[in-house]
Amino acid sequence: VYKRQGNSNAQTLWVKVVDNANHTSENSRQFSIDKDRPTISVEYDKTNDNGYYNSNRTATITVNERNFDSSKFSIKGTSGTLGSWQRKGNVWTNTITFSSDNLYNFSLSCVDRAGNESNTYTSGAFTIDKTDPSLSVSWSSDSARNSNYYNAKRTATITVLERNFDSSLISVTLSLIHISEPTRPLYIS
Repeated sequence: VYKRQGNSNAQTLWVKVVDNANHTSENSRQFSIDKDRPTISVEYDKTNDNGYYNSNRTATITVNERNFDSSKFSIKGTSGTLGSWQRKGNVWTNTITFSSDNLYNFSLSCVDRAGNESNTYTSGAFTIDKTDPSLSVSWSSDSARNSNYYNAKRTATITVLERNFDSSLISVTLSLIHISEPTRPLYIS
C-alpha cells in the first residue's frame, strides 16, 4: 500500500518488481492529489443601485481551480448567454452576456475533477429593459365644435404599455390656452 501526501498534479508512482527467478516488471502511473475547493467570483461591467439596465450587461466569471472541468460547471435560474472558457494557469474565465429584455436571477457552481465542490455564487435579481414604453391617449368625447371647443367635460385616458411600469415615474402636464372663465380643478387618477 502506497500512501502519498501532498496537494499537487502530475505525481508519478513508479513500481519495479523482481521475482525469485530474476524476472522483472516495471510500470508507472501518473496521478494528482487535489484537496482544494474551486472558488467562483463574478464581476459586472456595470452596476446600478435600482437593478434596471437599459443596455446589455456582461458578467465576467472567474474560477480559480487547477483541475477545472467545464462540463461540471452549473448555471441555474434565468441567465444570459455563456461565452467560451479561457485558461491562464489555474485561473479560468468566461463571460455571460445579458442582452434580452428579461428579469435575471441565477446561481453558479462547479465540481472539479477530484470531486471538490465550489462555493455557490448567487447573482441577485436584475432587469434588462431596452424597450421604450408606449404611450397613447384616448378621449371620452370627440364631438368638438369648431374643431377645438367642447360643451361638456372630457376624460382623457392615458395608456402606458411597459413591462417594468412604475407609476411614480409618470409626469402629466396640462397646458391651458386662452381661458376666458375661471377653470374648475383638474383631477388625475
